[in-house]
Amino acid sequence: MSDYLINKLITLEAIIAAWEPPLAEAVYAQVAQDFTGHDFYHCLRVKHLALRIAAGEGLDLEIMTATAYLHDIGRGREFQGQGDHVEFGVAQAEKLLPDVAFPPHKIAAVVGCIAHHEEYAWATSHRPLPEAIRGEILGFQDADRLDAIGAVGLARMFAFGGAYRRPLWEPHVQPGHWEHGQLGSSSYAHLYEKLFKLKDTLNTPTGRQLAASRHAFMERFAEQFEEEWFVKI
Repeated sequence: MSDYLINKLITLEAIIAAWEPPLAEAVYAQVAQDFTGHDFYHCLRVKHLALRIAAGEGLDLEIMTATAYLHDIGRGREFQGQGDHVEFGVAQAEKLLPDVAFPPHKIAAVVGCIAHHEEYAWATSHRPLPEAIRGEILGFQDADRLDAIGAVGLARMFAFGGAYRRPLWEPHVQPGHWEHGQLGSSSYAHLYEKLFKLKDTLNTPTGRQLAASRHAFMERFAEQFEEEWFVKI
């Protein structure tokens, strides 16, 4: 399919099926005003990363693409204190996918990928993954986490912290144990609480390969940031 303009502004590339443009329009309408780093461009970046991982790992392109659009659709509601974005994402997938003629037999798989996308290796509890879509769940987790690291990941980290009025950094406070749903002790500490942990907890060979340069960039950034923070007299 040819490219498509979302809201006559944003080019939608690599369209995989006729259901994608109307789904993208529906998602854009709900995330266009996000300022936490979970806007429509996040959806598009994760979609492209998901397609690369799907190609490398032999995963379902439609499931991965639909999940990329819908996984963070509830971030605005979460920011306003209206519940967990994962639960809202599941509900929106069940509502929107039939409306855009997404393959009915794949809707449950998208719902499963959304439901499990915020589960991390270091979490204190884990739920079993459905074996039928285990590959798509793990592959999508990698796609989403790749957008949380590297240069863009750092920019999103500071955008998120600013939106939630977190301090830039309080070096006297040791980084804590971060879990889904927590804000972290400060914007910069989130680099140690989450971002630096992601490379070694990715699930797929493709994801780990893509993560290497992004992780290395964050290491260089941290060295420079802390050198400038602790100005030597």
